[in-house]
Amino acid sequence: MQRCSVCKKAPDDSAAGGAPPKRWHEFTCYAATKYGDTVALTGSAPQLGGWDLARAVKLSCTGFSSRGGQYVWYARVELDTSKREEIEYKYVWIKADGRVQWDAGGNRALQADRCGEVDLFD
Repeated sequence: MQRCSVCKKAPDDSAAGGAPPKRWHEFTCYAATKYGDTVALTGSAPQLGGWDLARAVKLSCTGFSSRGGQYVWYARVELDTSKREEIEYKYVWIKADGRVQWDAGGNRALQADRCGEVDLFD
């Protein structure tokens, strides 16, 4: 039986009714947004919209950070971790005028074999 790479416990595949295990993941990012802008999260998992911006998770602006004068954006998403594979994701900045700007660089990733809640500060 494969064990979690973080806590070394055996995976709990015996959820009630045989349902796939799900874990909460908290995504936090910092962005120099302006009034009317939105930050969204999309990725390879169906719960992240499957790379479809129309189904992407909208983050909430939770405040202002002194970290470079940027706003803090947050979402808490329950992800299916039953496949225990890497989940890729990206942040998308949707400007007030409708223009879309994808997060620069390659896709971000998280390992789905992690136990419990996972906080991601990007």
